[in-house]
Amino acid sequence: MYDCVILGGGIMGLSLAYELAQRDKKVVVVDHREIGRQTSWAASGIIPATSVERAPDPYAKLCGISARLYPEWTARLTQESGISPEYEAVGGIHVARSAGELISLEFNVQQMRDDGIEIERLSLEALHEYEPALAATLGTNGVTAAYWVPDEAQIRPPRLMKSLRAACASRGVTLWGETEVLEFVREEQRLTAVMTSRGELRSDAFCVTAGAWTDDLLRPLHVALDIQPWRGQLVLLAARPGLLRHVVNEGPNYILQRRDGQVIVGSTMEEVGYDERTDASIEQLRAYAGKMIGQLAGAEMLHCWAGLRPHSNDGFPYVGSVPGFDNCFVAAGHHRAGITLAPGTARVLTQLILNEATDVDMLPFQLSR
Repeated sequence: MYDCVILGGGIMGLSLAYELAQRDKKVVVVDHREIGRQTSWAASGIIPATSVERAPDPYAKLCGISARLYPEWTARLTQESGISPEYEAVGGIHVARSAGELISLEFNVQQMRDDGIEIERLSLEALHEYEPALAATLGTNGVTAAYWVPDEAQIRPPRLMKSLRAACASRGVTLWGETEVLEFVREEQRLTAVMTSRGELRSDAFCVTAGAWTDDLLRPLHVALDIQPWRGQLVLLAARPGLLRHVVNEGPNYILQRRDGQVIVGSTMEEVGYDERTDASIEQLRAYAGKMIGQLAGAEMLHCWAGLRPHSNDGFPYVGSVPGFDNCFVAAGHHRAGITLAPGTARVLTQLILNEATDVDMLPFQLSR
């Protein structure tokens, strides 16, 4: 008998399992593929700057709580697992290359300032000091404006997932990968068990954290959230360590560098169903990297991949109880913000499961909204 069965072994499922295990709860995580190898593994790992005190809405507050938790959370994961997720508060450079982009960027800058986030306009001359590799190609990359966000951070998702897996295992969490969910057992307003390809799991609580596959699991419960998979393609390039000092952002595009020198370039947003293949967009990302950072032109491509981001119709994630059930919960639909929101979502969802007061107003996240 478990305290909680978690269906979905990505960043949400493992973060929730880790949070519950710290409360001495008996937890099992089930996934139809390898635990920790789906969209979460494929993410870039950018953690935007946020504020809790001046957050304009519950979503922004949840972002702020997560960002505030990250340094201590990852330090604890490193200590317990022996695997560093490589959390680094490197800061971000946000640029515009056209008049339209500048209007959009300045609108976002004003919103950030209103929310209490520190941000500073950089002259193109100052850009040489802050991000020399970007400034070196100002004549050809078209950058006309730049802002510096000191509190932006990054993490390495594959290492984060490995660290979470190991920390969960060390705290006694059972991990069932390559396991299919076959059937739910229901008694009135409660689930009592889930039948899987490896046997029956009985529990006091159940939580679906299956990302883009969440609707498939909820269908037998007659719940439809219409979470859709949006494909995001990324490319990994070889570069000398220390080439970039910050995360470089241009609208939805970004370039960031890991400690070992590897550079991630992303990303696309494509409504192509469950197609996880890469296509010609990879070459476009490589060309983009070379145009923005001249030293990346012709850089060796080490790897390319795609992840399926779980997108909700209104852009808000679903975090809450399943209508009609007293002990079934969902955390899904985080789209591009799964890594960003993981520790905060795990905290408030644990509070919901344990019937505690939540740190955030959960009304906007309800499944019945």
